[in-house]
Amino acid sequence: MKILIVSSRFPYPLEKGDKLRLYHQIEYLSKVHEIVLCSLTEEDINQNDLDAIAPFCSNIYVFKLSKFRLIIRLLRSIIKRLPFSIGYFYSVSIQRKINNVIKEELPDHIYCNLIRTSEYIKDVQIKKSIDYMDAFSSIMQKRYTVANIFMKGILKREYILLNNYEQKIFYSFDNHCIISEQDRNAIPFKNVQNIEVIPNGIDIDYFKPNDEIKKEFDLVFVGNLGYHPNVIAVKYFMGEILPSIILKYPNIKILIAGARPDNQILKMANQNITIEGWLSDIRMAYWRSKIMVAPIFQGAGQQNKILESMACGVPCITTNLVNNPYNAENNNAILLANNANEFAAQIERLIENKLLYNDLVQNSLQFSKKFSWEAFGDKLAKLLEKDNW
Repeated sequence: MKILIVSSRFPYPLEKGDKLRLYHQIEYLSKVHEIVLCSLTEEDINQNDLDAIAPFCSNIYVFKLSKFRLIIRLLRSIIKRLPFSIGYFYSVSIQRKINNVIKEELPDHIYCNLIRTSEYIKDVQIKKSIDYMDAFSSIMQKRYTVANIFMKGILKREYILLNNYEQKIFYSFDNHCIISEQDRNAIPFKNVQNIEVIPNGIDIDYFKPNDEIKKEFDLVFVGNLGYHPNVIAVKYFMGEILPSIILKYPNIKILIAGARPDNQILKMANQNITIEGWLSDIRMAYWRSKIMVAPIFQGAGQQNKILESMACGVPCITTNLVNNPYNAENNNAILLANNANEFAAQIERLIENKLLYNDLVQNSLQFSKKFSWEAFGDKLAKLLEKDNW
């Protein structure tokens, strides 16, 4: 079967969750099917990144979104009552190019990566599937409820339109998937159970412990440091949790690592706190650290950093929200905390209790092995193949 995949970002390098998910999906699907990739991009794609995807695709088409026409795209969103996060990625000229690709390639099936790309494909009369991945409206609802007076109205509009769009676009596609039950339940309409839950996996041959690397840091936070929920999490970590920890452990060392660090985060560096941006090998952040702390109270989807940390032998402290898609057992494979005092107490437990620390390392290693890209790739393949054979 020839599958045309339409993505809102080029799926390499793997510094964001949606790119990581799509990369492994393409890799798995290419074992049985012919893959044609149409990828939007805001930046030029270098040859190394193209080379990383090329082995899995018969053809790759890259369409650059014009920064000069951004205002036009956003104005169109207002006129058409589209969410800005949909209109931002929609270009009439790119629509024509994708239409031409469809005519030339004659795919058997079209797979949309995120609702951001659905406008390009919704009216095409070919079997098609969509990966919601996250419940974007749920993320926006949480953002607008805590926004300042200047942003609240804009974000509330975006939430309402996203909520309506997620429900409306369902009927334009034959098959649907999402990353977790938590996200599926956040899209409130009667057909939600027809959305297949397909989680992310972990490459346990790549993410694994490395005892040869010195543990330089006591605590670590890893993630896309330009992503709003991660920015909020780091600020909460530094402002609400860390002060009491530093009082007890004045020489404690903290690493904050990830792509595109926000200026607010960069300013936090001091004698206790090291800020590192994009790492070509993100495993170095885990290998050099003892404890992963993820105080994330906003956002949706599945936090890849949790599985990566576990697989690298670094125990995690996080919230119920983050753990819900995994359902790891508290005090066994993970430690849970839902306010600053609980986070501080759990950090202290792991620092002081070596037996608990070692048990968590071993249990989380075993737990991470349950999440296989192959198993979830097979689930996606069966979804796309439905009614096509």
